[in-house]
Amino acid sequence: MSPVEWGSWGEYYPQPARPEDAGAILELVRVWEGRQSADIAARWLDRQPDGFFVIRNHEGENLGMLAILELSRASLDDVNADPGARAAWGFAHGSAPPRRGEALTLCRFVIDRHNYQGPSATLNATPILTLQKQLSTPNLSWDFLALAEPDKWNAYFAAADLPRAEGADFTVGERDYGLFAHDFRKVSVDAWTALWAERALTQDVDSAPREHTQPLLVLSHPDFETAVRQGFKDLRRPDLLARNPLLRTRLIADRTAAAGAAGLESVLREAAATLAHHPRDDKLLRAVDRTYLRPAATQEAAAAALGLPFSTYRRHLTQGMNRIISVLWDQEVYGQDQAEVSTP
Repeated sequence: MSPVEWGSWGEYYPQPARPEDAGAILELVRVWEGRQSADIAARWLDRQPDGFFVIRNHEGENLGMLAILELSRASLDDVNADPGARAAWGFAHGSAPPRRGEALTLCRFVIDRHNYQGPSATLNATPILTLQKQLSTPNLSWDFLALAEPDKWNAYFAAADLPRAEGADFTVGERDYGLFAHDFRKVSVDAWTALWAERALTQDVDSAPREHTQPLLVLSHPDFETAVRQGFKDLRRPDLLARNPLLRTRLIADRTAAAGAAGLESVLREAAATLAHHPRDDKLLRAVDRTYLRPAATQEAAAAALGLPFSTYRRHLTQGMNRIISVLWDQEVYGQDQAEVSTP
């Protein structure tokens, strides 16, 4: 099933909802989904009015509405008050949790006045608005779409690399809903849109998407820290660096010049070099240098080469590695450019 209604394509455009649209928005939700759903929409309209949009005809009549919510800036009380938001939140955190600073979005209440969630001007507007949101949301992790009667959409959205979030169905009133989800940390917005552009040009719109690159890994902070520490231990062993999970993370994927073990070694050495930016960190850099960059035979020998008591050397090494891990984590979560801007 295709959501496109070709007869109205290009005729009607989504607009941010105005305060005076609130009554019409909630009435649409009540008519199609019931009072309980309308109460949930009213709560979100109060909390995130900037996430609501309406589709108007040339006379200004409201033809439909939808909402794109940022669950990452919502309170847990608000998330838990909406079964759809709660299902999205639970699925994301049970699969690959958003990390600190990462956004999580949910397209909710897609309702056309005449055709509900069938092909319509409102469904035409939905991918336009969601793509705008995806492109303009920094550090987007998960993006979800909630639809009623989800079974009929399974094949279509699977082909769009927005597969069904298994086990995340929910019910509000008398309607059952499903969620469709994409983790943009694994396949970025750019890669996702490039795939769609290629398929559109080849008119291959009904086939399953081809994987051009292996999806990126989304490491938790503890797993990321472990990988960085192992990377420094293996810095002079390309065969071991080639197995490091950092090679499949955004940390490396964002750098066109970084590839394979040599690329990872370069990234780790660059991160260590950031300790030279601050004179007070020179002692930390020297400890890292004699341990990993130009290693002594043992840590005891490294401490002796630096003329330090072993306990002082270990403290400097621990502080230096913690600083390096923090620098690399910022690059992993926020991207290299944003992390560099924020670095003092």
